[in-house]
Amino acid sequence: MLTIEDVRLFLLDRGPDDNEISIDLTFSDAEIANAMVRAAREYNSIPPLFVESVSPDSLPTDTNMFLYATAAQALLSRKAKLMRNDIDYQAGNVQVSPVRKELGYIDSLQKELKDSFILEARQRKLTLNVLNGFGEIG
Repeated sequence: MLTIEDVRLFLLDRGPDDNEISIDLTFSDAEIANAMVRAAREYNSIPPLFVESVSPDSLPTDTNMFLYATAAQALLSRKAKLMRNDIDYQAGNVQVSPVRKELGYIDSLQKELKDSFILEARQRKLTLNVLNGFGEIG
């Protein structure tokens, strides 16, 4: 099953060496756990709805699909936080927005991860739905 540590390794959010500017973790364990809940919820809401359901406590690791979904959800939270604090200010006749560049990177990566997750999730659920349609008669 997918762990918080798996997500940390994927996002390179293991400690100060990975985050030279903030010298801290970007995501707390609680934020990653919450992202796993939202990843499971998103998977469970993709049609066909009743083919397979997953729990955030036991996201499968037979594919990177749930790793992508969890990372995308964590990045979405980070993006929301940065957007709330994105203000322009002037310093030495230069207008500065310290988070705008980071927002651009996060936006691009989050979209890529979510798109990969959605594509794989739909294919998986459709395949399972087709396989469930066959059986023995009598």
